[in-house]
Amino acid sequence: MTTHNIIDAVKKLLPHAEAEQENLYCMAKKQPDEYQAGYEDCRHAVSYAYEAMAKPEAEKKLISAALSELIDAAQSVIDNWAEGDLAGAVRGLDVSINEARAALADEAIA
Repeated sequence: MTTHNIIDAVKKLLPHAEAEQENLYCMAKKQPDEYQAGYEDCRHAVSYAYEAMAKPEAEKKLISAALSELIDAAQSVIDNWAEGDLAGAVRGLDVSINEARAALADEAIA
């Protein structure tokens, strides 16, 4: 049995919503008082759906980049544990953590 998620459902519905949006636009041009609100709602729903479908991929890329930087910084601390500039490596880890936190906070706001 195939399992589907909400993104799959939205992808299947979007062409129908876009067609309905075009119909509502034509009707709203003729009778704005009656159809303008419906057209605007449909237009926003289509726009929001595309935005929501794009966002998970962008979040995955952001998290992946932040994780990669943290792994590199942590590896530097490990490599410098016995010999080397451990304090410098820890400062680098601290910078990476702060950059990752800032990037994730920016994404949460957007």
